[in-house]
Amino acid sequence: MKNNFCLIFAFLFVSISVCGQAVWRQCQGPYSGEMISFTANEGNLFCAGQLSAIFMSNDGGDTWQETGMDYGNTYFLYSFNSKIFACVKNSVYVSRNNGLDWEKCTGIGSTRALYEFNGCLFATGYNGVFVYNEATNSWTSVNSELNGNTFASVGDVLFCGTYGDGLHFTEDLGKTWEKVPEQAGIDISSVYHLISFKDKLILSIWDSGPKVVFSNDAGKSWSEIEFSNSDIRFNGFARFQENLILATTDAVYQLNETNLTFEVFSNKTFGYVFSDGSGLFGSNRSGLYKWNETDFVLSNTGINSARVNDLAIINNNLYCATDGGAFYSTHDGDTWNMIEKTKDYWCSTIESINDKVFIGTDKGVLYSSRNQANWQSTNNGLGSETIWKIKAVNNVLFAATDAGLYKSTDEGQSWEHVRNYDSQIQSIAAENDLVLVAPGYYTIYKVSRDKASLEAFVSLNDGIHVIEGGNSSPQLISFDDTNVIENIHVFDGVIYLSIGNAGLFKSYNNGITWERNSDVRSQDLTKRGDSNFYAVWYGDVYTSMDDGKTWTNRYESGLSGYYANRILHGENKMFVGTLGKGVYAREYLTDTELFSDSYSVNGSIISNVTGGVTIEELKSNLYCSYGASIFISQNSPSTNSTANEIRTIKVVAEDGITEKVYTIDYSTNIGELVIGQVEIYPNPANSVIFVKSDFGAINRVQVYDMQGELLIEKDDVKGGVNIGSLAQGFYYVKIIHSEGSSSQKFLKQ
Repeated sequence: MKNNFCLIFAFLFVSISVCGQAVWRQCQGPYSGEMISFTANEGNLFCAGQLSAIFMSNDGGDTWQETGMDYGNTYFLYSFNSKIFACVKNSVYVSRNNGLDWEKCTGIGSTRALYEFNGCLFATGYNGVFVYNEATNSWTSVNSELNGNTFASVGDVLFCGTYGDGLHFTEDLGKTWEKVPEQAGIDISSVYHLISFKDKLILSIWDSGPKVVFSNDAGKSWSEIEFSNSDIRFNGFARFQENLILATTDAVYQLNETNLTFEVFSNKTFGYVFSDGSGLFGSNRSGLYKWNETDFVLSNTGINSARVNDLAIINNNLYCATDGGAFYSTHDGDTWNMIEKTKDYWCSTIESINDKVFIGTDKGVLYSSRNQANWQSTNNGLGSETIWKIKAVNNVLFAATDAGLYKSTDEGQSWEHVRNYDSQIQSIAAENDLVLVAPGYYTIYKVSRDKASLEAFVSLNDGIHVIEGGNSSPQLISFDDTNVIENIHVFDGVIYLSIGNAGLFKSYNNGITWERNSDVRSQDLTKRGDSNFYAVWYGDVYTSMDDGKTWTNRYESGLSGYYANRILHGENKMFVGTLGKGVYAREYLTDTELFSDSYSVNGSIISNVTGGVTIEELKSNLYCSYGASIFISQNSPSTNSTANEIRTIKVVAEDGITEKVYTIDYSTNIGELVIGQVEIYPNPANSVIFVKSDFGAINRVQVYDMQGELLIEKDDVKGGVNIGSLAQGFYYVKIIHSEGSSSQKFLKQ
């Protein structure tokens, strides 16, 4: 008897991949992604991004490593009394050991800003203003009505700025607050950024447009600092050495204190700017930049926070399009190189045709030969520079843009508008002569045979409608009208349409009729081999080994919760792109081992199988190692088919290549199988599980990990089985009872 039990359910002509311990590992790069908060503590630097993590540097920002905080959506970081505070999602956390461990604070929720003032730590957000109690690691509300977003102080006065309710101040450590009076000609009701610099209080505000104003008398009067560019937007202040730095959508500026004007410090544009006093950092979607006395240079080695929009394998290179540029890897994602031409570009899509590679960006289309040299723009004829998707179909390139669909028949040298639609199109699906585009949430268009115009194809209106000759056919499949088109794919002539909570639909006849394929939702979908499908939906990977009929959530470790939105199958690995955590990869699983509690499996022979056992009974007592699937077939399937109608069982590994065929050696030495039920509850469980059985007395319970290692064994289970020592994850329980044994899986939370 073997000590690894990985249960699967194998259906007739259907197989489902086994759940188990496949581990996704984060690739070392591509390093990009915007950091939105920054702080320094005990000589270490910390930064954080949305849907990402908190990173630490102990070498002045040259290299970074991830800390123990990995909950995503870190809005604000602050250092106070050798502690680091992080405003994450709707909570505030504190670390006392430079980010290694984090503890959740009590008494406070969603927070926008933290600030130290006269020995106290203040916080503000949607629920008012709070003060921190260090002894109890808790927060106390001092004002429930002041929903602020930024702090600053001048002397013994603390100021709090709000969106829409002006600037407020306190002179008694937050016990009472007063509103700074408005001044004629300057509206400070909406304060975006607030900083004290030497003897001045400086604000960026919205007053019929963005403005910067300052006060020399603690808010009693205000003066404006004018900018010649009226379209400029202000993104934040930082005190750097003896200078005041301002990040904008136009450039980085420095305050000239003599004439009170801002002068260009750097032509870089940043969404955020930070300083620990001695070092200056700016961040945009390409990543974190560091000032090196002459210019800002990328300094984000180790910051794995890329927002991935597309993945592609071209000429054995792995390409990745992100919010902050495009990258390629020649080593299956182990190392990455940035395509310098795309630095600071939003890159959405990657495609190839013949010997050229194309990248869609917010500045049009770029192309190069496959050796990565001499990237050039090719936008001749495009009506928009924002490219959402590029697709090659029979030597014709199609580009989805904000101005409709465009095509190129000369490898991107010129583009021509495809008629009948001139608004935003975000996705394209194509195969052979079938080209489909989704311009929005409710309609799909088909490119005409002459590729000159778009024709209405499918619409959603409380269900799927097929449009022929401009008329809507009768409603085919009904669902809630809040469901929208999430993605569309074509594989081997079959159209797959993912529609919100309604699930996955497919059509075998070019969209004339549709059937619901499953309830699985997908951000992206890929097919490998004849029938293996993979789908991602946020942090989950779903697998179907039967052409999309049935799906299994793989619960693979290392990926859950990371907002996966792209999936790609390579020759040796699967790749997943995430929104804020870069690229993950795992190798294909090739184990085809078969085993059973009820039968003897020796080499390639399954014995002790009686002729009277039904197909369903046989299937329910066969197991295979993780990554493999059982295929059982027979000539004339029927409900009451017995196992003696089949002679062989094939086990195929996840790679679709490795397989093993087992021969059944029928025997009459054992009686009919007794099929019953066992129940594990609660499932999921935190500390204790209980077991019930239809088979009578339970003699022993054994708990195994997904690799088959025995972890817990207990004979007396009346008081349950204590699982408190187990790490979070999936485990198998083998229940040995009077009729034999049964196995079930449970989740330890």
